[in-house]
Amino acid sequence: MAFKEDCLKFTYNESTLDTLALDYVQQEQLVQGNDGCKSTKTVRDECCKVKNLVLKGQIQHAMEASNSVNSAILEDPRLYFRLQRQRFIELLRAAGDDDDALMRAVECARKDLAPCALDAYPEAYSEFQRSMLLLLYSKDKTDSPVSGEWSEGARYELGAMFALTLRQAMGAYDPQLSLLLRYLITTHKIFCTTLGADSPATELAEHLLPVGRDPPPLPRENVLGSFQEAKIQALVQAVGLPRQDAIESLKHTEGNIETAFMNELSRMRLNHALLDELESRLNHALLDELVQEYACYRGLLDPDSGEASSASDAEVAEGDEGSGKRCMLKWVGRRAEDLALQGCGTSQSSELPVGRNARPACEQYGRVMAMRAAVLAGQTDEVLRKLEVEEPGLLEASPQLLFDLKREQFMGMVAAGEAPRALQLAREELGPLSLKHPDLVPALKSTLVSIAQPALAPQAAEGKHAHELATTLQQALSKRLGLAEPRLIVLLRSLLHAHTEWFKLQRCEDPFRHMCSLHLLKAPSAAAALPTHSLRGDPLSGALVFTTESISPIATAHPGRSVVDEGRAPGSHHIVDDSDEEDEEEEMRTSMDGVLNEFTFSEDTILTLMEFMALSRADAIQLLQQHDGSVDTVIANLLT
Repeated sequence: MAFKEDCLKFTYNESTLDTLALDYVQQEQLVQGNDGCKSTKTVRDECCKVKNLVLKGQIQHAMEASNSVNSAILEDPRLYFRLQRQRFIELLRAAGDDDDALMRAVECARKDLAPCALDAYPEAYSEFQRSMLLLLYSKDKTDSPVSGEWSEGARYELGAMFALTLRQAMGAYDPQLSLLLRYLITTHKIFCTTLGADSPATELAEHLLPVGRDPPPLPRENVLGSFQEAKIQALVQAVGLPRQDAIESLKHTEGNIETAFMNELSRMRLNHALLDELESRLNHALLDELVQEYACYRGLLDPDSGEASSASDAEVAEGDEGSGKRCMLKWVGRRAEDLALQGCGTSQSSELPVGRNARPACEQYGRVMAMRAAVLAGQTDEVLRKLEVEEPGLLEASPQLLFDLKREQFMGMVAAGEAPRALQLAREELGPLSLKHPDLVPALKSTLVSIAQPALAPQAAEGKHAHELATTLQQALSKRLGLAEPRLIVLLRSLLHAHTEWFKLQRCEDPFRHMCSLHLLKAPSAAAALPTHSLRGDPLSGALVFTTESISPIATAHPGRSVVDEGRAPGSHHIVDDSDEEDEEEEMRTSMDGVLNEFTFSEDTILTLMEFMALSRADAIQLLQQHDGSVDTVIANLLT
């Protein structure tokens, strides 16, 4: 119960989440005006098309489609043999009793399959011989020695492996938010399973990331498997792989752990659809819904989204200070062909509808965010005036909120050197309010101290206090308007809290925290950390200007080492020279080296126990504590 309550209180950096959400909608082309955004979506769609062709048994068309993306893929004799073998099976499946069709299958075996079976891989010729038995046994004969060869499940395994190999070769990864959620949900599941914790995000997390992974790509040949144990264990612990599978993943990337990490996240099957039990229909992609709901809540989405407009409607204008661009994000959603590629069928309306029906909800969210932005901008007088006119009774029902807003006024007057006005406000407003609510008296006393120490007033009026006040006002207004907190926020709070608690148990830092931007997502939100449509103009007048310069770059993986480069846009890549490999390995070792570990066990001791007994880091440390740090004693006791 304590964990569940702590999840609800966990804070995250709103500016970073805004960045991730904007990056997602732009990378997935869910909004208009993506011309300047470098996206891998076209390549990812082509890879998805290749997979779907294999699933339909159209192997030749799949091979032709892959050539248009990367012709070098089919130069791998192992992959080429498997595709030709499946093509032979599909020709036989379609032939039935047609002799001409049967001879086409035989011709495929003679000209395409047999030649590549000799040198594809050691077992290829045996598989070829087994495939030829299919000429004798029909697919309807369930007791034949090759009945398993007719299984259509082989299509999925081959198609998924083919598409994943193609995507990895092209560096076509999903948006960072999608990959981050896969990682955090995996960690959340391990944490809750290990400790039996009850999390408010469990149900949604299970819908979003069900059990199962796509098969790995074919391993690279002639690559030595000698890697630092710190790298192997980091991958094992992060994505829940067996040790040997982690080694194979590192072989595939020639030891680049960041790329291996991204590849393993890409194998996880993110659920693209949620069944609505009330209406028994298929909704929009679930993650799309969560991001749309969040973007609307944060005021990042145009209320007119979905209405007929052209791409030019993505309005671009100079900001008040002449630098950033103003972007009116108009939600267009996924195209019908995109949904068909993902196997989602025809799109139905989501819980947060787009178009005209979405306007009232977005406008209400916009009102709330405008009030919040005004508090952060120091416009407390205007906020109070607006609340009295638009939401009468809200402040009377929330004396603490009213006191905090009046105190913000008071602090602003003191900071401006207007002590007489501040005292008048205290006598007329703060004093009577604290008399009606005695629990406010201590806060009143600490507030009045600033009259004698005016240097403290700016610190009180800005920074953390203003941010907390803005958040409190936002929550109160949302509750009054019946606006539920977005599911993405509820989900992330729980996931981030579970991640934090899990690495406390591991007594080390997450080696992938910078790569995933977790250090930014968990960083405290400063008073200036406004929604990424930064405060230019008057927040309460609706003249908010979204400035692209306020978006922080997000680290992305790519063959080679990827880092956050302050001058690049989200989704861009930067390759670090190979001479930095030693620094990367040292950073990985330092991250795993128990910076939070107050015990005297060496990192090699912990890694040795993790390796030989397949233990988590937390279990290894606990056992070492119980056996005076002796690996031999721990192993002996576990094996007896």
